[in-house]
Amino acid sequence: MDKSERYDSDWRMIENLFRSYYSMLRSYAFRLVNDFCLAEDIVQDVFMSLWNNRNNIDFDSELKPYLFRAIYNKSLDYLKSKKCTEEESLDTIIARLELSHHSNENHEETLFAKEIQQEIVNYLKGQPENVRKVFVLSRYHGLKIKEIARQLELSQKTVEKYLSRVLKGLKECLIYKELLSFLLIFSFFMDFFSK
Repeated sequence: MDKSERYDSDWRMIENLFRSYYSMLRSYAFRLVNDFCLAEDIVQDVFMSLWNNRNNIDFDSELKPYLFRAIYNKSLDYLKSKKCTEEESLDTIIARLELSHHSNENHEETLFAKEIQQEIVNYLKGQPENVRKVFVLSRYHGLKIKEIARQLELSQKTVEKYLSRVLKGLKECLIYKELLSFLLIFSFFMDFFSK
């Protein structure tokens, strides 16, 4: 196969991948960065990178996991560069990503969710029991600070302090582990706290 034929063949393969996965990848990127235009740019960047590195890529292998990982990495780069983790509250990120988890469960997201779940479980194991209880009552049972204070016989200020501490610590832990973008966890490890 001469250079021109190989170029055409590579172009067709990437074009087929683009047609097959563009919509799915754009939706995935949107759920991560919460910006439609940026999600489109991220997907286009991933495909440009795929084109530029086509000589190093095995097109006979399954490329869907590769594409999802590339979207994840590009989105994470954006989140880091824009410091979105500081501008956007943890609750907002959690809510957005919980919705994305329920709307489109797939193998890659499930693997990331398990990874995140383990990081959160490890972090919470190191917290005092009352802090864990406050977190669970707030995030899993949807109780207000006043209700938590009444149930645990603590002051509202103490509940606020515990909740603030655990959320700040989780955020720092997950940012450090580069997993914040996939905060799908809160629905996953409920069993850990109910035992």
